[in-house]
Amino acid sequence: MGKRVGMAAVAAGLSVAAACGSGPAAVTVVARSASATSSAGSARVSMTVRISSASGPLAAGRTLQSEGAVDFGARQATFRVTTETGSIDAVMDGTVVYEHIPQLAPAVGGKTWLKIDLKTAGQVVGVPGISSVLQSQPSDPTQTLSYLRGASSQITRVGHEVVRGVATTHYRATVDLNKAAASLGPDQRAALRQLIDRLGLKPTFPVDVWIDAQDRVRRMHLVQEFSPAAPAGNAPATSLPSSVELTMELFDFGTAVSVQPPPPDQVTDISDLINRSRAGPPKP
Repeated sequence: MGKRVGMAAVAAGLSVAAACGSGPAAVTVVARSASATSSAGSARVSMTVRISSASGPLAAGRTLQSEGAVDFGARQATFRVTTETGSIDAVMDGTVVYEHIPQLAPAVGGKTWLKIDLKTAGQVVGVPGISSVLQSQPSDPTQTLSYLRGASSQITRVGHEVVRGVATTHYRATVDLNKAAASLGPDQRAALRQLIDRLGLKPTFPVDVWIDAQDRVRRMHLVQEFSPAAPAGNAPATSLPSSVELTMELFDFGTAVSVQPPPPDQVTDISDLINRSRAGPPKP
């Protein structure tokens, strides 16, 4: 009798696991979805980001909406980013992001494009390693997708849903950034782990992902939280976000992506602006 009861309990447990979709099969699908998505070559992307903080300038929250297209292999993309105050056209070429900001022209000799080199951004603002966080944010969907390689073994299959007319399976998981970092290069891995400590980026966070029949990500939603305990460098705690919420949708896989960086004579490097502001006005 006891043996039969034990077998029944095991069978019931397996039925529950199958119903919620957790286990090795779900883990495999979610973990490989980043590579399957990138292997499509390109896609159109829509992203909504909400940044908020408990106090300071971000207390009321800020929402950014981005629409564009990305070439995963070349790491090139074009976007239009819309905020409460207007829209900005942006171009990503490798680790460099160009933002078209005509309002800057009077202060920088008529130049209308701002250049942000993600490789050196951390050194410029005094926060070593911040470039990897910037690269992991919406300017580079490929890096955001790489988070899925850090999905925990406890994954729930929520159900089946249609995203932009495509049938998908909705999974819910917890991402461990330390696990995801293991799939990155040595420099990015070290920088990401440094940021977890120095900026208070919490190493685990929830993620929902909608995956199609070809194992490609169609929608991704995540919330990252930051601890206000120890901001890096001289940055006040109120200047850092307490949370960043991202919703990203990918569609029209294989779409043509045309990226044209602006002419050099129309570009101002953000590091020059920062260094100039630190130096202050010229002495008489």
